[in-house]
Amino acid sequence: GRVLIALNQLPAAEAALQEARRLNPNNPELCDYLSYLYLLLGKTDQSLSMTESWAKLSKSDPAPLSRRALILMQLGRYGPAAETLTQVLERDPDSSVARVNRAIARLMLKQLPESRADYERLIKGGRETFQVRFGLAEIAHQLNQSAEEQKQLERYLELAPKGTAELTNVISRLAALKSSR
Repeated sequence: GRVLIALNQLPAAEAALQEARRLNPNNPELCDYLSYLYLLLGKTDQSLSMTESWAKLSKSDPAPLSRRALILMQLGRYGPAAETLTQVLERDPDSSVARVNRAIARLMLKQLPESRADYERLIKGGRETFQVRFGLAEIAHQLNQSAEEQKQLERYLELAPKGTAELTNVISRLAALKSSR
């Protein structure tokens, strides 16, 4: 099944993995592969369902919950995603991926203080990235804190890769912000 996924023979991979799961229903790796494959095939509901089976088989592993949260975020279901990511962080408080994703979910839910706390914890933990600074700029923007927004965008520019369309957009946004002050 894994080889067939790598060869982009997705229907054949699905058949092989489903048969393997039928023969080995308690193998969490098969749930992982099937969940991933269903995402590739656009079968989101089946992928979500598989993360539930995977989580039952791997009670202490945060990976199935992380996958579930990402799928929920892709579906725009930020409330359940944030709750799931909280469960991940209870198991693995140092998961920077879960913390960033929860910050984003909370931002989308307009839970700005909670989102800011997640972003700031990442910075304090030595995990400052341009994405973290962009999230903090978005929070400042929504709170009409233009000086803070400018500070975060300037830090973003220091950290972001050069030559991207996103960087160009941030430069324009920063210029408009400065001209309005």
